[in-house]
Amino acid sequence: MKRLFAGIAVLILSGCLPINTKPVEIYKPPLKPASCNSKIPVSIEVSAPNALDTTRILYEKDGKYLYYEFSEWFCEPACLVEEALKSAIAADGAAPCTLEVEVLDFGPWEGKRSFGVMLRAFETLKCNGKNRKKLFYYRRQIKKTSLKEASSVMGQLLSRLAEDTCKWIGEFTHQIGGAPESE
Repeated sequence: MKRLFAGIAVLILSGCLPINTKPVEIYKPPLKPASCNSKIPVSIEVSAPNALDTTRILYEKDGKYLYYEFSEWFCEPACLVEEALKSAIAADGAAPCTLEVEVLDFGPWEGKRSFGVMLRAFETLKCNGKNRKKLFYYRRQIKKTSLKEASSVMGQLLSRLAEDTCKWIGEFTHQIGGAPESE
């Protein structure tokens, strides 16, 4: 009977011991300042599928999508894309043009002998009663398998997306004859 009580006491006391947990590392991709050639204010709306609607870092490995256990983005991928776009484009909620962005892929990928990051976004620009759509896709291999390096390269891809989107908006608004009329 004493052994039974001793065993129960050990179980109860072991539940009070601290669990060895690894702290979550937060990654914020650094953005390179971009200047936009379009001076027309644009309302920006960014969305993402449910799997990317989290700060957890989603990665693709051998055709499967998984989350890193102890690593997170600073904010959701849609938030990071929106931040990059707003840093480059004259964003205005009451603007006559609207840029709708759907983030399709965002984050690291792992192959058998390779590692890298990818960013894929589908954009729709609505301006002056006309619409244009474009798919932006960036994928870069990284020599070092590290989330710190992946975050840095992700910042480069976000900056590139902002620059390319900015150029695309400038070309489109130039084609339709400049700034649309306000209603």
